[in-house]
Amino acid sequence: MALGANNKLPLRIARVTLFWWVLLTIVEFGDNPLGVLSYLATEEFDWRTSLLVILASSATVAAVIFVQRELARSRIQPTALLGIECSIGEVPTSFNALPRIRDPRKERLALPPALDVWMVQAKATWPAHHNLLLAVWDTYCAHKHYPASHRRGGHASRRLHEHCAAVAVKALELAPGFEYSGVYVKARRRKTFKVLDKKDPAYKLLPQDPLIAVIGMAHDIGKLLVYRVSAKGDIVANAEEAGNTSHDDDKGVVHDVLAPRLLSRMPEYWELPDHDREALSVALAHYHHPSDFPIDKYGLPVDDRAAALMGILVAADRAVGAEETGVSASQDQEVDDYDADQVWEALVSVLCEPGRINGTGDPEKDASVRIGQKHEGKIFIREHDLRNLVLKRLGETISSGPDRYKITCAILAALCDRGLLYAEHRSVSFSPHLPMYSVGLYHGKTTKHITDFAPAIVMHSPPPTMAELGRLTYLADHVATAVIKAASFYHLPVPPSESWIQEKNAAAFGAPTGLSADCPTEDGAPDQLTPPQESESGNARPSDRDAQRALADAMADLEEEAEEEALLQFVAEEEASGKPKKGGASKPGRRPLGLAALDPTASAEMSRVVMQALEAQQHRKKAAVEAGKRSTTQEAE
Repeated sequence: MALGANNKLPLRIARVTLFWWVLLTIVEFGDNPLGVLSYLATEEFDWRTSLLVILASSATVAAVIFVQRELARSRIQPTALLGIECSIGEVPTSFNALPRIRDPRKERLALPPALDVWMVQAKATWPAHHNLLLAVWDTYCAHKHYPASHRRGGHASRRLHEHCAAVAVKALELAPGFEYSGVYVKARRRKTFKVLDKKDPAYKLLPQDPLIAVIGMAHDIGKLLVYRVSAKGDIVANAEEAGNTSHDDDKGVVHDVLAPRLLSRMPEYWELPDHDREALSVALAHYHHPSDFPIDKYGLPVDDRAAALMGILVAADRAVGAEETGVSASQDQEVDDYDADQVWEALVSVLCEPGRINGTGDPEKDASVRIGQKHEGKIFIREHDLRNLVLKRLGETISSGPDRYKITCAILAALCDRGLLYAEHRSVSFSPHLPMYSVGLYHGKTTKHITDFAPAIVMHSPPPTMAELGRLTYLADHVATAVIKAASFYHLPVPPSESWIQEKNAAAFGAPTGLSADCPTEDGAPDQLTPPQESESGNARPSDRDAQRALADAMADLEEEAEEEALLQFVAEEEASGKPKKGGASKPGRRPLGLAALDPTASAEMSRVVMQALEAQQHRKKAAVEAGKRSTTQEAE
C-alpha cells in the first residue's frame, strides 16, 4: 500500500462516495434534480444522523489506513541475521530454524548422566557451547518420534535423540585416549586407509575440547530434514533412500552436509568463537565423506582440529553403531578379512539359486539343495549350509575350527545393515547383538515335529524395492510350519552374558529353555543352543546327510498331501456344481504342483481319471512304505 503524500486512498473514497451520491440522487429526484436542495431544508432530513455517518465512515477509513501503514513499516524495517544485514525487511533464507520444545520444564527429556555432568561444567566454563548443545537437544525433544535410521531395526530401533546422546557420551569416553594421526576412510567391516596426513605433526586433540560433546550430539541433526516422519514415527519419505552410511564417501548420504546448515539457523551457534564455528561446521559436513575433507595447497588438512574432531566423531559413531548392531570392536576387526560387498553378493547369489529356499519338489535333489524355507514373512535358513555355500562363492576354504563363525558374523551383519535380520521376537529385542535361533519345523496340520534347524539364520522377507532379492519377495510360503524356539549367541566372539540370554529367551519364548508352547516337540529333543559338532572338513557328517534326506522326504510328503488336497477339492467342487471350475483349485499361498497339467474345462470323465490317479498314487506310497519296512527288518536280522 502506498504511504505518505502518494497515498491515493482518501481521494478514491471521495470519488466513490460522490459517484453513489449522484446516482442515488438521480434515482430519487430524476424528474426534478434540484428538488434535493428543497429536501435538505425540510424537517425529514436529519443533519445529526448524516453527520455521524460521515464521521464514522471517515474514522473507519482512517483506522484502516493507519493499521496498514504500520504493518507495512514493520515489514520493511532493517533486520540482521547471522551477521547479515538487510536494509528492507527480513534477511532472505532458504529455510528457517527447526521448531523446539515450548516448555523445557515439561517437555525436555532427561540427558544421560555423563552429559548432565558435562553440562554442569560447561555452563560455568564454556557457556556458549553449553547453550548450543542444549538448543540441539531441545530440537531433538521436539522431534522425539523421529527414528535414528530409516532401515528396519537399524540403530537397534532407537529414536534419533537416543542415538545422538549415546554418540556424545561415547565421544567423551574416547577423548582421553584418542590419537589423531590424519584423515582415514573406512567402510564398516573393511580395512581403513589414510587419505590425509596431519598438517602439524605435533598437534593433539585436547580431551577437554568443548566441541567434542557438541559434535557428538549434533552429528545426525540433518536427518530431521532428510526424513519425513508420520505422527506414529514411521518414515513416509526419505531423501537418503539410495544412500548407505556403512560406506564412507557415499554420495547418497547428505545428512552430514545438512547439519551445519541447521546449526547456522540457531542463534546459539553464532555465540561460539569464529574458529569454533569453522571447526564444527567442517567436521560435521565431512564425517560421512572424509575423502572430500578440504585441503590446503600442500595437500594437507586445512585445520587439524576440525580433522581431529571429525575423527573422534567417526570413532564414536562407529562404536555406538557396533554396540547397537551387536558387532563389538573386536568383531568388526574379525570380519575385516571379508569384503562387505563381496559377502553380500555371494549371499544374494546363494539365496536366489533355484531350490535353495522351499526346495524344488524333488526329494532326492532337495536333500542337497534346500537350505531353508519361507513362512509367514520370514525365511529360515540352516546356518551351516549357508555358511559353507557363501564361503565357496568367495573362494574361501571351509573351516570347522573356532574361526568358522567369522563369515557367519559377516553374513548376519550384512543382513542387519539392510534391515533384513530378524532380531526381535514377540516385541522382545535381541539387539544390540546379532542372534541366531533354534527353529522347529512341524507338520502344517497335525503339528507333528519334523526336524530342527539349529542354529538357523532368520531373516525378514525382502521388500519389493530390493530388486536383487525379488525372487524371495514373491516366493510363496512353504506348507510346513516353522516355530522359533530360542535365540543363541555362541557364534559371537564376545557373546552377551548367560543371565542376559536367559532373561531375553524367557521374555520372548515363555521359558529360559526357549521351548515353544505353540508346537511342542514330540521326540523330547532338547534345543540346540550350543555350537554343533562338525567334521574336520567343515562338511556335514553322514548322520547329517541322512537327516537332510529324511527332511527332504518329509517335505515332499507334505507337498504331496497339499497337492492331493487341492486335487480332491477341485474334483468335489466340480462334481457339486456340475460345471467346469475356472482358474484351478489351488489355494492362495500353495504351490499347485499337479494342477498345472489339468485342463480347467475338464469333464466328469476327467474327474474319474483324477480320482483313479490319486488312488494309484496312494497305493504306490503304501507299497514303498511296506518295502522300506521289509528292507529294515532284513538288515536288522
